[in-house]
Amino acid sequence: AMASGCCIVATPTSGVTEQIRHRHSGYIAYRISGPSLGEALREAMDDPNGRAHCAENARRRVEEEFSEATMVARYLELYQSLQR
Repeated sequence: AMASGCCIVATPTSGVTEQIRHRHSGYIAYRISGPSLGEALREAMDDPNGRAHCAENARRRVEEEFSEATMVARYLELYQSLQR
């Protein structure tokens, strides 16, 4: 979804909090619960400019941090460090 330029609304599970910064590249609920997720969804729906800003930042982050070339380079670096 980030690569597609979508605004993400998610619960704070493993991986999500590493990839998304609240109100910068998406909206993260305060807890893993239905009511908390509902609050985050409402916050996103009430802020169209914020959603657009988050969507742009999410897309940019994927391009900069998670592109195929970037990930291959990181894995090669990791493998080389393990060989030393």
